[in-house]
Amino acid sequence: MKNKKLTKYEQKIQDKLNEVSFDYQSSDWDALRTNIKPPSLWNAYKTQIVIGLIVLVAAFTAANYIHKNQETRASNDINKTIEKKPAIKNKSAKPIPIIKEKEVEEDSEPKAEIAVIDSTQNDENILEKDTIEQKSEIQQDIELTESKADSSKTTKAIEIESSELQSIEIQGFLCLGNEIEIKAIRDKIIKGEKFTWTVSGKTQPYTGASFAYEIEKEGLIEITCTNENSKVSESFTIKKLPEINFTYEDLKDPYWDEAVRLNASPSNLDYSWEIENLDDPILGNNQTVDMVNAGLYDVELIHITENGCVVRKNKPISIQSDFNPLAPNAFTPDGDGLNDNFMPQGFFQVPGSFKLSIHNANGNLIYETLSKEMPWNGQKNNQGISYDKGIFIWKVEIEHNERKKTFSGQVRIWPKE
Repeated sequence: MKNKKLTKYEQKIQDKLNEVSFDYQSSDWDALRTNIKPPSLWNAYKTQIVIGLIVLVAAFTAANYIHKNQETRASNDINKTIEKKPAIKNKSAKPIPIIKEKEVEEDSEPKAEIAVIDSTQNDENILEKDTIEQKSEIQQDIELTESKADSSKTTKAIEIESSELQSIEIQGFLCLGNEIEIKAIRDKIIKGEKFTWTVSGKTQPYTGASFAYEIEKEGLIEITCTNENSKVSESFTIKKLPEINFTYEDLKDPYWDEAVRLNASPSNLDYSWEIENLDDPILGNNQTVDMVNAGLYDVELIHITENGCVVRKNKPISIQSDFNPLAPNAFTPDGDGLNDNFMPQGFFQVPGSFKLSIHNANGNLIYETLSKEMPWNGQKNNQGISYDKGIFIWKVEIEHNERKKTFSGQVRIWPKE
């Protein structure tokens, strides 16, 4: 091991010690003090000062490191994440000087060089490094979570697309010419899902879960629905609708003069009638309807099948006032045996009660009878004053089975020649 080079001061001491013995006298010491420049405070305590500063720096650095680790752990325990904020400088920390001994060349005064270490900057570098590492770990966790979420969404989308078709629902009456709604029944509803529809082998221009379809032919109808991973079918038969018709008879019965008898065919079906000017429909096959007044009316015959199909037959009917009372418009009550009496002949075959009344032009009653066998002979009450001329009003009232009917007209008495 090489000997350490002595300083100028140490060398002088060494030389003096070599010149004298160990029996020092006070004068010798005074001489040494006079000839030798006493050392400075720095030279006397430099070693202790350097060691103390090194210990102080080490202790401060260790304390700061422990404090930083405690803050980092507490932050991780609370949030598990670090906000993206720049590192905060410790403004209270001050640079700590470190004194390094510099070799002193011969014939030069001892000097010291102080190197300044900025502990704040060092702390910032360490904190920034830890922050970057933690951010990197957090970013990896976030990316992994997002990746799993995307994978879960993709898997879920695939699972949704594989939903199964269960059946086909048909709403409406299965009748020729009717419009029905065809609908796919699924285990779940997916917005925007596409379907392929075929009806009796013909692809339909619809891709939704339902569509309207008009039945245009009789016989077997087959429907198929297909989506991504499933297929369902349904079928039904369209039966031929019955052909219906009706006839009518304009009645000539005096009680039903403006009435009509309606007859539908085939007779084994159920029908209803809708007739112009009547508020309510009439049910049944053969029906007699009083139209009240003569005229032209529109009549519709309706039949509903067991499948709910509606069959209609429409045509007009004409109603006339057909009953003829057979009342003469004049007679000559002159006793010659020819056309001497007046009686409407059309009521002789009509059942029910009967009443004939005769009125003059002023409306006064001059004759009345309840018998079809008692005609008017041109006299008041058939036994008083004779009327040799004039125009008179006749009226017949009949009633049968709670139906009443009144007929009227004019009759003239011709004067005697």
